[in-house]
Amino acid sequence: MLCPLCQEGEETSQHLFGTCKEAQKVWDQCDRWVETVTVRHESTIIHFLRFFIIGLRQCANNAWKGM
Repeated sequence: MLCPLCQEGEETSQHLFGTCKEAQKVWDQCDRWVETVTVRHESTIIHFLRFFIIGLRQCANNAWKGM
């Protein structure tokens, strides 16, 4: 089944969190909201582990946990 966001890749968690161009726009907005700059990872596990970045302000870490 094609990704409903971009219609380009197979609808998988790997695609959604790693390579979907449309989903990346959402993640970019989230990064700006909590004032972080990060590198995108194609691994879903690494994608979620990055939300607990040690150097972030507590409110930013809490925002990521909430999302």
